[in-house]
Amino acid sequence: MNKKVIVIFLLFLGTLTGAWIWLLLGAQDGQLPTSAVLPANFAEEYPVLNQSQDRSIASNSRFEIQYLPEFDSFLISVLAAPFESTRITAEKVFLQQLALSQEQACKLQVVVATPYFANPAEAGTDYPLSFCK
Repeated sequence: MNKKVIVIFLLFLGTLTGAWIWLLLGAQDGQLPTSAVLPANFAEEYPVLNQSQDRSIASNSRFEIQYLPEFDSFLISVLAAPFESTRITAEKVFLQQLALSQEQACKLQVVVATPYFANPAEAGTDYPLSFCK
């Protein structure tokens, strides 16, 4: 296998691992359980991705939005450049798919992350939703 592909894959895994660690550390101040903002069974309408029952809220070649029930959290993965405009688009889809206001979304535990292969300068950092203060 090509060494470049292996390195890119390992960097992508590192970024996702960082996001998972952030999620494991728990919610930030002011964040609520998903059930306090969304109906208890909201995730049932979205496809199951794996044995952990992670759900795909939206997915395309530019970004993925997942609900991780084990952590009661959402992960928005920005998979294409430019980071900022793709992030904004993904966040709009997140709000639309879940019928949330920005204020409601800011009460949820959400991580925005990007792998090195897509956005080297922004990779390795877990971002909040851009409109949350």
